[in-house]
Amino acid sequence: MNVTILAANGQIAHLVEERLLTEPTFKDIQLTLMLRHPERLSELNDNPWVTLLDGDLTNPTDVIQATKDADLIRSAVVDHDQTNRPTKNIIAAAKLNGVERVVETSLLGL
Repeated sequence: MNVTILAANGQIAHLVEERLLTEPTFKDIQLTLMLRHPERLSELNDNPWVTLLDGDLTNPTDVIQATKDADLIRSAVVDHDQTNRPTKNIIAAAKLNGVERVVETSLLGL
């Protein structure tokens, strides 16, 4: 399964990434991690199950590219944008790329 995690440097994203990369149940998952500064996750550069992408959720092209091979999109970003560009871009990219599963949370502790 191909999982794309958007805003991959957040607290919730780190928890999800850790579990996906260490628990045997998830051994067949390929991760695409999109964040504005991928060097923040440089420790994952040599992991064969991880692809790091530089991207911004307010840029539709970045979101489309990050989700093009995804079976599931995971986003843990608080959408403070007045026009909800990140959320709209995620939904549009999912539709365009035929991704039927999107998991969205915005606050740690939910």
